[in-house]
Amino acid sequence: AYAVSTQNNQVTLVREGQVWVNDQAVPVRVQKVITIPDGNRATATIDYTITNLGQNQAGLWFSPEFNINLLAPDAPD
Repeated sequence: AYAVSTQNNQVTLVREGQVWVNDQAVPVRVQKVITIPDGNRATATIDYTITNLGQNQAGLWFSPEFNINLLAPDAPD
């Protein structure tokens, strides 16, 4: 589960876990900050920070997955 905090127009999600590099479990922390600007701009910014909490370097690939619903709240569907 994520730890969630909010401030102004930002939501921050933080989670600690592990990834496997070869046969070694590497502890990591993932932080995702979602920013939605004030006003009528249809934009959002999502910033990720991945922190290696282990003692050794780890080469990783990161690929986020998005599920976004952009339907109007008054749409007939």
